[in-house]
Amino acid sequence: MKKLKPYREIINGDKVIIANRDTGSWIRISRQCRDIVCTACEFSLTNSEILESLADDEDRIYINELLKKLKELGVIGDEEKEEVIDVVYLLLTNRCNLKCIHCCADAADENSEVYRREMSTQEWTGIIDKIVDIEPGGIVLTGGEPLLQLDFVLELFKLCKEENIHTALDTSGYIFNNKVKKILEYTDLILLDIKSIDEEVYKSLTGVELTNTLEFAQYLNKINKKTWIRHVVVPEITDNDNLLTRLSDYISKLNNIENIEVLPYHKLGVFKYKELGLNYVLDGIEELSKERLENAINILNR
Repeated sequence: MKKLKPYREIINGDKVIIANRDTGSWIRISRQCRDIVCTACEFSLTNSEILESLADDEDRIYINELLKKLKELGVIGDEEKEEVIDVVYLLLTNRCNLKCIHCCADAADENSEVYRREMSTQEWTGIIDKIVDIEPGGIVLTGGEPLLQLDFVLELFKLCKEENIHTALDTSGYIFNNKVKKILEYTDLILLDIKSIDEEVYKSLTGVELTNTLEFAQYLNKINKKTWIRHVVVPEITDNDNLLTRLSDYISKLNNIENIEVLPYHKLGVFKYKELGLNYVLDGIEELSKERLENAINILNR
C-alpha cells in the first residue's frame, strides 16, 4: 500500500482531514486511524498485514472499511500487482460470553436488534457459497465468540474440509464440551486468547473464571492440535513482568504451540463507548509503548 500523488491531509488535534487534491473529495478520520494508514504506507504493508496487526476483530472490520473508502477517494492504492485472497475472516457473531473491559464489543447494546439478530440459514448458505467461489487458502472464524454458534461452526467446517479449505477458529476457549471436541476434528488451527494466567486478573478482565480456558488449552495439547496463543498486553494490568513470565512458563509446557501473538492495547474502540454514552473502564490508560511491547514479546518467546 502506498500514498498516491493527490493525497493531502490537514491535522487539527485528534481529527484529520484526508483529501484528494485533484477532485476536492475528502474524509475526516481520527488521528489514530490516520497513523495506522501512514504506517501501512510507509512500510508498504498489504491489507492482510494491516488487519492482522490489530487485536480486536471489530477494529479489523472498521479499518478494512476505512481503507476501502480511502482507495475509492483515490488517495491510497496497492502496489501494482494482483492481490490473491489467501484468508477469509468471517465474523460469525457480535455476541460474546466474556465481558472484557478492554474490548469494544462490550459497547454494544445487548438488547438492540443489531446485537441480537442472527442470520438465517439461507443467508449463511449464501455467504458460504461465496467463500467457496473465492477459493481461499483458509477461513478464520471469529466474533464475538464463534462457539456460541456450535451447530453452524460444525457444519461450516465440515464443508470447508470437503473443499480442502484450511480452517482456523479464534476463541477464548471458555465454551468447552463434547460438541466443541467434535468441531476440533475439522479444525486445522486454534487461535486461543488467554487474557491473563492469573485467576483474579483474568476474572477482573473478563467477568468469568479462567478454569475453562485452561482445560481447553490442556485438551488441545493432549490431541496435539496446532495452536497459536494470543495475548493482549494492557498497561497497568497485564503489562507486568511477573504475569508475563508466569504465562510464558505455562505455555512452555504445551507441546502444540506454533506461535505466540502479543497484541498491544490500543484505544481505537473508545469512541464506540462515548457514542453510546457508556463508561469506559480503562479511560486514562495510555496505549502500550513500543518498548513495553518488545519486552512482552521477549518474555513470552524466551
